[in-house]
Amino acid sequence: MIVSTLLLLVAAPADCSEKSGARISSECALQESLRQLPDLDCEEPMTQTAMNVCSYRTYLRADIALNQAWSQVAERYRADDGQTDTWNAILKAQRSWLAYRDAECALQRDRFEGGSIAPLIANSCLFTLTELRTEQLQTLLDEN
Repeated sequence: MIVSTLLLLVAAPADCSEKSGARISSECALQESLRQLPDLDCEEPMTQTAMNVCSYRTYLRADIALNQAWSQVAERYRADDGQTDTWNAILKAQRSWLAYRDAECALQRDRFEGGSIAPLIANSCLFTLTELRTEQLQTLLDEN
């Protein structure tokens, strides 16, 4: 329970709540985690807590990249008046994908509920799916 509380404090820093926007929120959370545990060795994490925090940071970096790609996709397709149907389809797909990612990773985490590895499982899932989605969004950008 104490480890879970520590991880929640690291994973959800209070001063980030005043920021808005997905990318800004992830950037703020990453900076806060780095500030709180600046000496954490993520090259070779030796404890479960270190693995959990490092996997969270890795996910946040992937989320920042996803949101940058999403901003580029939105700028390209939302601005093109001839692509309204395409933009609406992209937006619907992104919203559906976010719901899927969150539900799938919650399922993966819940399989290990109560165990100290649960955050690592969730973060790894979030990272993997986020990386794949970023590649898909990049494909949309590369098509034109």
